[in-house]
Formats: sequence, C-alpha cells, structure tokens
Amino acid sequence: MISATALALFVALQVAPPIMPAPMVEARAGSLEFTQPRINVEGSQAPYTADFWVVVSNRGATPDRVVEIEAPGSVEGPIMVYVRDRQEALIPQDDPLLIPPSGPTAAIVVVRASLAGLGDAERYSNGVPIRLRFERSGWVDVVARPPRPVIRPQRNPASKP
Repeated sequence: MISATALALFVALQVAPPIMPAPMVEARAGSLEFTQPRINVEGSQAPYTADFWVVVSNRGATPDRVVEIEAPGSVEGPIMVYVRDRQEALIPQDDPLLIPPSGPTAAIVVVRASLAGLGDAERYSNGVPIRLRFERSGWVDVVARPPRPVIRPQRNPASKP
C-alpha cells in the first residue's frame, strides 16, 4: 500500500512545471554578473570572424557603462548593448553602452561585439578569452564558448594547396 505522503509527492511531481536551473555566473566585476558568454566563429579559413555576446546583470543601484572590449584579433564595428524587459521587448536607451540596474524593467541586458582576425579555429573550440572594461566596475575576463564545436574544414589530400 502506498502512503498518503508518497502519493502526494508522486502527484506533485507529475503536475509541477519543471524547474530550470539558473544560468551559472561565469564572472563578476563590481556589481555586475556575467552569464552565458558565447561566441559564434564563422568562415572557412583563417582569419576567422566571430560574433560575441554575454548576458550582464547589474545587481547594484547605479548604472554602469561598457568602455571597451579586448579579444584575440580585433573588435570591429560598434559595441552594442541590448536591454529587454521581462517580456523580452527591446527598451530604447539614450546611452547605447549603458548597463542599467537589473530589476522589473531591465530584465535582460546583452553586450554584443563582432571580432575579426581570429587565427586557428581549433583552439577556439574550448572558448575565446574576452576582456571587457566598464566605467565603474573595471575589467572582467570571461571565456566565450561556441554554442557548438568549431569544426575546421579538412583539406582534400588530392588537392594542391
């Protein structure tokens, strides 16, 4: 015979929504927390290009600002900051590099940049070291990993280089 407690637990597990783990905090700097640093390496031969992005949470009461990003190769084009609300609607910002305090309004903040001049793609399968500098929080180092393994095209041995 099944006890009432065991039956209640069984029923609760069947009807309860699955609990998704919170993303792991990869790094911290000042009041900023960094999760999900990703890089998407593109191209069929070196030098490769890549898109980099990281989710930033400002746990403080004061906004911070992205000043620069350092990465292997070079950062090309503007650094972009996307701020979204809880329904993931884009929130326009007067300062395009501002990291507002996290809360009910600014729920998701993503910093994005394009990288160029990356060398041997095989070494990026385990991640690319990225340094970000913020006005208030200073420097932080993250390792941006590809969402899938980077596979470098194999040269056909019958073809000439």
